[in-house]
Amino acid sequence: MEESQFIRVLSRSQQRACRELRDVVKDRTPEDVKRFLGSIPPDKLRGVLESREGSATLQTAVSRVPPSAEIVKMLVAAGADLRNCDQGGNPILHRALSRRNPDPQIVKALIDAGADVNAMDFGGVPALHRAVKDHRCPVLTKMLLDAGADVKSKDGEFSSTALHVELSRYKPSFEIVKLLVDAGADLEAKDSKGETVIDIARRKKHHDVIFFLLRGECRHQLQRTLGELAVSMYARLDMVRSCASRSNSEEAPCLSLDSEEVEGLWGLPVTPWKEMIGVLQELVQMEGGRDVKLIPPSAVTTRPPSSSRPSTSGSLISSPSSAPAVSSPPSESAPAEPLPCHGLRDRILTVHDLVSLLDERQGALKKVSEVRTRIRSFHTLQRSFRKRVEEANGGGGSREASVGPVTPTEREERDQKRKDVLRVLETAMESCDSAVQGLRCIARAENGGGGGDGLSSMEALAGRLKRALSPLLGIMEEEKGFVLFSTREKNLSSVSFSDLCINALALSSRWIDSRKHAVLEVRAASEKAWEGMGDACSEMRKGNIFAFAAAAVEVEEAEGAEAEVLSRMRRLQDSAECEGFVMIVNFAREVLQRLRGMIDSFHVIQELEDALAEVEREAGYIREGISLSENWGAGEAAVETLGRLIQAEKRLRDKEKRLDLLAQVARMDEENEEVTRLESELQTVREEAKTRDLPSEIARERAHLLTIAARHFPECLWEHSAFLRHVRLNIEEVAHCAPLLQAGVVLKGRSSLRDFSDEKVIAEPSPGTRMTRITDCADRKGGRWVLKRYEIGGGGRGQSQPEAVGACSRWFYRQVAMLHELRHPHLVPVVAAWQEGVYGFIQMPRYPGGNLREWMAARPAEGGRGAGESLRLAEDLLLVLSFLHEKGKVHCDVKPENILLTEGGRAVLGDFDGVKEKDYRHSTVLYVTCQFLAPEVRAGGRVSTAADIFAAGLVLSELLEGGVLEGDPQRAAAFTALSDAMRATDPSARPTAAQVLHSPLFSGEIARTAQCIVCVDISLCERGLQCSQNHFLCAECLNGYVEANARIDPEYSDVRARFKETKCKVACMNPGCPSAPFDPSDVSRLLRSEVYAAWETAKAEVTEQRVRREMEEEVREQLRKALRQEGAERKVREITEEILTLKCPRCRMAFVEFTGCVALNCANCFCRFCAYCLADCGREAHGHVPECRIAIAIGNRLGFRFGMFPDPPPPSTDRTRWNVFLRERQRDRVREVLRQLGEEERNEATRLLQPLLQERGIRL
Repeated sequence: MEESQFIRVLSRSQQRACRELRDVVKDRTPEDVKRFLGSIPPDKLRGVLESREGSATLQTAVSRVPPSAEIVKMLVAAGADLRNCDQGGNPILHRALSRRNPDPQIVKALIDAGADVNAMDFGGVPALHRAVKDHRCPVLTKMLLDAGADVKSKDGEFSSTALHVELSRYKPSFEIVKLLVDAGADLEAKDSKGETVIDIARRKKHHDVIFFLLRGECRHQLQRTLGELAVSMYARLDMVRSCASRSNSEEAPCLSLDSEEVEGLWGLPVTPWKEMIGVLQELVQMEGGRDVKLIPPSAVTTRPPSSSRPSTSGSLISSPSSAPAVSSPPSESAPAEPLPCHGLRDRILTVHDLVSLLDERQGALKKVSEVRTRIRSFHTLQRSFRKRVEEANGGGGSREASVGPVTPTEREERDQKRKDVLRVLETAMESCDSAVQGLRCIARAENGGGGGDGLSSMEALAGRLKRALSPLLGIMEEEKGFVLFSTREKNLSSVSFSDLCINALALSSRWIDSRKHAVLEVRAASEKAWEGMGDACSEMRKGNIFAFAAAAVEVEEAEGAEAEVLSRMRRLQDSAECEGFVMIVNFAREVLQRLRGMIDSFHVIQELEDALAEVEREAGYIREGISLSENWGAGEAAVETLGRLIQAEKRLRDKEKRLDLLAQVARMDEENEEVTRLESELQTVREEAKTRDLPSEIARERAHLLTIAARHFPECLWEHSAFLRHVRLNIEEVAHCAPLLQAGVVLKGRSSLRDFSDEKVIAEPSPGTRMTRITDCADRKGGRWVLKRYEIGGGGRGQSQPEAVGACSRWFYRQVAMLHELRHPHLVPVVAAWQEGVYGFIQMPRYPGGNLREWMAARPAEGGRGAGESLRLAEDLLLVLSFLHEKGKVHCDVKPENILLTEGGRAVLGDFDGVKEKDYRHSTVLYVTCQFLAPEVRAGGRVSTAADIFAAGLVLSELLEGGVLEGDPQRAAAFTALSDAMRATDPSARPTAAQVLHSPLFSGEIARTAQCIVCVDISLCERGLQCSQNHFLCAECLNGYVEANARIDPEYSDVRARFKETKCKVACMNPGCPSAPFDPSDVSRLLRSEVYAAWETAKAEVTEQRVRREMEEEVREQLRKALRQEGAERKVREITEEILTLKCPRCRMAFVEFTGCVALNCANCFCRFCAYCLADCGREAHGHVPECRIAIAIGNRLGFRFGMFPDPPPPSTDRTRWNVFLRERQRDRVREVLRQLGEEERNEATRLLQPLLQERGIRL
């Protein structure tokens, strides 16, 4: 406790001593200070001076007025601490230097006492900086430097050295500069602004200092010659000039006015800039040289520029009197007042216009979408009708159905739906048309009244402008100092398209002129500095080195200013006028947006026009259906024209036959005059028939009716409809039925859906397939067949390709008509031909061996293709061509793809669609491979047998060339000569197929021999058959075997029956041989004519039996249908005569004159009867009528009473109520009769009665 009290007393004593000492130091003389210090004990004095209060005493001594270095020395000697700082954080040496006129003796005393000369104050400023900055005293500076002050130290705020601080003065002290440089100041050090001391001296224009510094810097270069120094000087200037070069810029030019291509475009990509200006000029030219209204400066809203760029004093887009910030030559003047607008030409495509129009377009397209949905629904309904009809025609539906696949109610609903769709279509058409007209007006207005070069031209200009703007916009994004503004501001959106283009061009010209003028100014200053350099050289000769140094500095400054201008131009920051670059680019960007708007409007117009065209097309289709629906309700009225044509053609044909018969009779009776007259009439009739060409007109009318039915009324294409029976040409009218039936060709009874399955599509209908659909399918027994379906009228493609479908119909009927002639072992046989609705079908065998093209591809000519096999295929082709040509036919499409191969490796020729009579001149398109088309046919000449020979020559060339015959030189030579002859340009020089077969090429084609398994004789392999097990059967034994099995012999009828059970197939005669039967074509080649005839007869009998079995069910079905139809027709006649006709109950006389009173009187038998119930009332019917039970029952049902006069009595002619009663009564009676019939008869009778009931308004 005593110790702490002592310390507190001592502390108070120290504080009092400090205060007293501070007062003495501040106001007394050095002697007083010395006495006072002596009065304090030494140990107590040291504690006082080392304390914080003691350091304040030393600071008071340093700051006292007048200064006293002696007092400072006494305090320091007494133990004052030099390390303590004042309350502001300033060391003691900084406190001494802070005086207005610091005392060097005090500073020296502090330094000698050990004060830190490198200490920094609270702001990071060293003592040397404080001495240089606040006092121009070389003594203090030298004193600090001698004491070890760091001449390279930097302050904390500006990173400046003491030399930086001194040279920043308005007039620096050369002596201080010299002291600092001699002390080792760093001349390359840079301050926070990146400036060295030399840079500051140049900026402050301290030329003597610059010279001194440079001399000091270049002392190591004093050994160099003046020439070398001149090179160094030039290198310095080159460095100053190149400081502004942009890196990686190939298009940035040097600052020169020598190049006309880049003048004024420094810092810009020249090619894109010129492209942008060129596009704007083209757009102005498209406007036809209209006057322009310049945009005033206040019309464009921009943000103020950033701090890194000079502020703008105004916009470049102004009147001609307003000058840019950098003075420029006067530009051409333009009128400042806007011109008046004239209609649509000056209307502006604003955002509001586009939005409203696009909204209208969206509404129109929405309506079109709804219409499309309705149309798709209607087409789906039609397709469902068509599918049901096709299924019914193909046997997929119920075979017992007597009513058509589409009911009358469904037809009525379909017709009503068609009308509803038309109403929606017309509404959508009005909406689309309105939107299209509005967009067209806006597009014409924006494009200068509809001028321009069209959509493609605008798209090209927009593409060029976009490519040109891309690098310019990239520059704007890279340079952060640019001020971007929205080009969709209200004031800029109100500028017309033409004014945008012209103002952008004017602004560009003015901006480039200002840049050129700025370059001229700095270049003039540079030239003036160089002239001063020349004068300074003369002064240097007189010893005035400072004049030369000053001139050199001026040159460097001028060159630096020139380089700075270049640098700023390259960065597009050369002056305030560079704000114009941003405006030019933004104007061009606005032009591009306007162009895109116009292009989009054109695309919108195109989209709407396409939608409108689609709607109009569908509307035409619907209107056509509505206009035809009344006449096509039952189908009979539609065929009146066709019926008249058929009757006219029949009359002409009958007249021709009659006249021909009469002429023959007259010729037999030798009545020459009558013969002459009849022949003259016959010639006239034939000329009339040729002129009218009724068969062609009938064919066109048939196709027209079938097409309309397929488009609008698919139910009329039902196989059992009266319409199809009248319109479609029956296949039995075209084909030669007797020979075809004998050959086993089925002409009816087939069904594509019932009899075939596992369908694989080979080819869809197209011009290349002659509008046929080719499929591979299986029959009920699993056999594979090829079906060709022809569109013989109004098929699925009849709407888009009517000519092709008409040709398809002709191909089908022509092929059917020629079937009896096209029977040959090397021709693809036709098994069946039939019709289903508007489709015709041809059934042919499927050949698993593929075609000749595939066969050749699998067997290369070099070593993979045998000569004997190839010659056999060639011989098969020529045999069938010889057969066709003898018949007067030309195949017209001989090529490897149409030559099929049997399992036995023999060739058969297919595709009879193009077979024509020889010397046929084609007037329509021949769907033939051009590679195999003869030159005369390609030139439009006649199609002859020589054309087939030309094509066969090309096929033989592919088959036998390439080394196939290299082992037989004689055959190779014969083939070369034969091939050249077959491919001769002149058709008359080509051989016939028979002549080719007698060529040495085919003589002795196979010289191999084999032993017959029956007679054991050795024969040529060519004269017999060989199975897969190499069992050989000679021709003689083959003929004997076939003759024994095929001939008709009552004693051996069982042999022939067993042969027919095998379908007359000839198999290997070796017992137990597993080989398949021989190919019929190979067998027929070796049979004698009488044996072949017997064999064909047996095969015909087999086929006839098969066809008869297949047709029995069809015949039975037709018989049942005929019986049903006969009974139904009888009932229909009964209903029509007895129920639907008002008759007298006594004499059955029809009553047609109803005058209003239901008590009727028969004029024939004078019977009085009731018209309500047809009851015979004897002599008076008036008493019966009020009590008629029939009238009362029907009246109760309808809600009113039928009296003597159902309608107002005469002279009124209104018969409304009577007609209502008549319909109700007749409906009841018809229902009563139909209920008594069986289901099949009732359905048939209902179908037959439907048109008559519809006409009378009776609904069952």
